[in-house]
Amino acid sequence: MITANLIQQAQADSSMLIGYTRGNGSVCAKRYSNQDYRGRYLKMIVDVLVEHGCVVNHNGEWNSLDKIKGYQSRIQIDKKLVDLVGVRHYYHHRFKSKELIRLKDRHKKLINYKDSALTNEMRKNLKSLNELIHRHKFSVSGFGWIDFSKCEIYRVFNGNFHNGGRFYGGWWINLPSEIRERIRIEGSPTVELDYGAHHIHLLYGKIGGVCPKEPYLLSDQNPKLRPLMKMVNLIGICAKNKYVAISAIEKAAQQLESDGEVVLPTDLDCEELLEQFIEMHEPIRDYYCSGVATELQNLDSRIAEYVLMELREREIVCLPVHDSFIVMEEHQDTLKKIMEEAPAVLGLDYIPQID
Repeated sequence: MITANLIQQAQADSSMLIGYTRGNGSVCAKRYSNQDYRGRYLKMIVDVLVEHGCVVNHNGEWNSLDKIKGYQSRIQIDKKLVDLVGVRHYYHHRFKSKELIRLKDRHKKLINYKDSALTNEMRKNLKSLNELIHRHKFSVSGFGWIDFSKCEIYRVFNGNFHNGGRFYGGWWINLPSEIRERIRIEGSPTVELDYGAHHIHLLYGKIGGVCPKEPYLLSDQNPKLRPLMKMVNLIGICAKNKYVAISAIEKAAQQLESDGEVVLPTDLDCEELLEQFIEMHEPIRDYYCSGVATELQNLDSRIAEYVLMELREREIVCLPVHDSFIVMEEHQDTLKKIMEEAPAVLGLDYIPQID
């Protein structure tokens, strides 16, 4: 398993580092780990590979400023192992994940839980979806190396099964949107539809209100500032209080300007900008800076599950990216129809904006 990961690393980017644990216990909570996958074995094997010059090891360390957080140990393939094993021809088999329903605590660490009718049903649905995905061949034109075996999706919840629940795991999820446009399923072009301003619409749906047609820009605002206002909304929904939100907006604004996405006004006041945005959404202002994000993620994950399972009933393979969905072009109309009906089926009172 370690050698296969190192070979895969060499194929993708030999400078990349692979994290691993040097602890003696199991790699993670028992529910998520394979019985034969123990930290002490990893440590022993890595040390032998290092001794023979096949791997470069970087030991982990505690953060001197924060004794809770630290840096995980990492390994990097050495040319000697590349020469010994080669990287062009080998049988690639990805181990299937032991657990498709994952629960994390507030430190983002996987924790155990007791199964229920809900978790059993979600797991059953995921197995069905993964089985359909595995039956199809994918490609991305004009792009570098992609591990297409990484196509098993799973769901991650935060603290309990009423927060979070989004779908992760697929090779397509972290691709930039402009690259996802090149995805082919069985050689056929694809289309990606998404729910526009989804979390704002979900909040208005919770109160039975109507979302403004332009949910991001203030009435007299420069349209070029839209990326910044989208970030103001995202941070405002995620932050647990106003002070955290303002600090995060200031950092995000500087990053957007550094990346060339916006030109910031010289008199930018992030606190005033946040307050103006919240005033624009007065009906839902109590949700901002309240940490409601994981609850909204749970809502959009339930919508995503409905969309995916309805398509599964029709034998239509779909690649989810949180609140957007990728299907063959021929299935675009079917996808849009199901996306339009999903919120109402789940008891949410709003008409979705689909782009």
